[in-house]
Amino acid sequence: MFSNYMVGKAFISCNALTQKFGMLDNYEPQKSIRQTIIAHARNTYLLVDHTKFDDSADMIIGPFSPLSGVITDEKPSQEWRIFFKENNIAVFW
Repeated sequence: MFSNYMVGKAFISCNALTQKFGMLDNYEPQKSIRQTIIAHARNTYLLVDHTKFDDSADMIIGPFSPLSGVITDEKPSQEWRIFFKENNIAVFW
């Protein structure tokens, strides 16, 4: 469905994120759509609230490497800010 489109900026969400596994989801259809959108976007931004950090979910969407930035509602922990900096991912709160 989305595989025929290219976008300049994509804004996606996920159910959870961990430094070990990346972006996570609980629903296969949403996971697949998010993977397709990431693959067809020039810049992808992850929109997550503070409760998603270090939470758990059943399926891996993918690593953080395709992300241009993360937008969240609260300042992430120092551990996460260092992680994003080391991986060249902008973080906005």
